Amino acid sequence: MLHGKQHFCLLIAILIQICDGKSAKSNNKLMVLMIDGFKWDYFDLFEEGELPGFEKWKSVGVQAEYLKPAFPTFTFVNLYSAMTGLHPESHGMVHNYMWDEVHQSEFLIGDNRPEQDQAFWWDGGEPFWITAKRQELSSYMWYWNGCEVEIRGLRPDFCDVYQDNPNPSKDDFSAALGEAVAVMTNGSADITAVYYEQIDAWGHDAGPGSDEVIARIRELDQILLDLQVDLDQHDDINVVMFSDHGMSQRVSQNGLVDIMEYIDWQTIDKAYGSKAGPVLQIWPEEGMNELIYDALKEVDHMTIYRKEDIPERYHYKDHYRVSPLLIVADEGYSILRPNLTSSADEGWHGYDNDLESMRGIFFARGPDFVSKSTVAGFENIEIYNLMCHVTGVTAAPNNGSLDNVCHVLKDGCSSGDIATHLSVNHFMLISLLISVFVCM
Repeated sequence: MLHGKQHFCLLIAILIQICDGKSAKSNNKLMVLMIDGFKWDYFDLFEEGELPGFEKWKSVGVQAEYLKPAFPTFTFVNLYSAMTGLHPESHGMVHNYMWDEVHQSEFLIGDNRPEQDQAFWWDGGEPFWITAKRQELSSYMWYWNGCEVEIRGLRPDFCDVYQDNPNPSKDDFSAALGEAVAVMTNGSADITAVYYEQIDAWGHDAGPGSDEVIARIRELDQILLDLQVDLDQHDDINVVMFSDHGMSQRVSQNGLVDIMEYIDWQTIDKAYGSKAGPVLQIWPEEGMNELIYDALKEVDHMTIYRKEDIPERYHYKDHYRVSPLLIVADEGYSILRPNLTSSADEGWHGYDNDLESMRGIFFARGPDFVSKSTVAGFENIEIYNLMCHVTGVTAAPNNGSLDNVCHVLKDGCSSGDIATHLSVNHFMLISLLISVFVCM
């Protein structure tokens, strides 16, 4: 027979189980797709009915009007902002090409992988797959930049490393999606992530409104249609799909700003950026900052900033990797470097993140998301908290807020709030019982 104290202890144990927030929600699996360079208004290039894959997604899921990227609007910057929920000045991935004064090291996208795989480049933020791994969820990733890196002491369970020569084809992407569904349905993976670059690559080569881009979007649409046939067989897989930035058309062959017409390149110690791109980071030779700034401040089709004068809205300047001088080209223009007289690219990104041309896409579908819904645009830093929520993962500190994207969730953000309120109420009940017991 149970005595008074035994009854009390049993009741306490039951109440503690009830208060456990994790037991309040059964977590579904998550697939994440990143479609590089898919501009928010590419859909305007097509007539109704021409993209059945996207249209099916809209009918069963949710679409944002647009996704606002971080500045500068480059892939590594925005991949990390979306996956950490952090602004660039917080996570430290400030460009595709970087110089780290502390570690005396350079990061050159695709050119020096051993250097860019060093943990110090990545440890400024905790990406979603590492947050999940820390909480015992398994993740499988294909072609995802950074999945090969040990970040804060952890790696994903599987990483098919991205190669850029050639970059993964539509067939590679389709095969990876098939594998992703397979490992989620056989219990190997809680989370999968697949990166696709073809839309971005052709946007650069041929321009954002080109026939080549239209053809690549049609290919992607068919792949997404096939994927959804598989997904319709499973009721426990959520999918989040987004792009890192949009694309702007080059104004003309004259859309190149040659800063060597105004300064002596010998006054510059280091400069990092694309060979001809919209954002150039400059480390002047000692004592040359103001000379360079004064020489370039009136040049047309660009703006030069001292580090301390970079606009606050960029959430960019407060990181040690940001250069003393920063040049940002006007939309459609690029900054020339030495020994370069032209650029073959018809499309570019990297510009001011307030420009509509830099906006990306966001789609989601699955048991935790609303359906047949289009919602207002939001910043890509909100994606991290959203992914954590639908997988039941406790988010690391970040600059976003789940409250900003509650409207894409079928149950809103109420489940977490209810669990919190239950825990508080049960804690009060336990306290009352303890008080009564002590007074007996």
